[in-house]
Amino acid sequence: MTKAPEIQLAVLSIHHDFDAPIQRVFEAFTDPHKMSQWFFGYPGGSAKVENELVVGGKYRIEMIHPSKQLADSKDSCDSPVHYGEYLEIDPPKRLRFTWINDGFVSYSEVAIEFQSIDTGTRIHLAHKLPADLQSIHQEGWNACFSNLRIALSERKI
Repeated sequence: MTKAPEIQLAVLSIHHDFDAPIQRVFEAFTDPHKMSQWFFGYPGGSAKVENELVVGGKYRIEMIHPSKQLADSKDSCDSPVHYGEYLEIDPPKRLRFTWINDGFVSYSEVAIEFQSIDTGTRIHLAHKLPADLQSIHQEGWNACFSNLRIALSERKI
């Protein structure tokens, strides 16, 4: 009998500092309207976001390309719709949720820690996912955080 191959999981760790108070940054991650202003991985895009912000509640993020059509990923991501379930909510300190994208990521978990610092807020994101998907997710999270930084600085959120 052949043993099924084990999926190698790795933790992608990203830190970012934002020039905004912790409550404002936390709300940017939990309010659907605010999330729609930055939660997409390319310039000029947008997102449609739905969520039920309770432990066990679901969320859905549909990333929209500037052309207003669903974005096509260059790196084999067939669907720019991400969804999952909230596993932990501790405002304004911590969020933990599953992260799924059909046909690309069957299951992963994201934990985000929020910390007040002199200049605003530091976040630490830990995304536990298959090792071969780390690079594309690092690129995507960094692009989203760049959009968040812009949205916060321009007071869009």
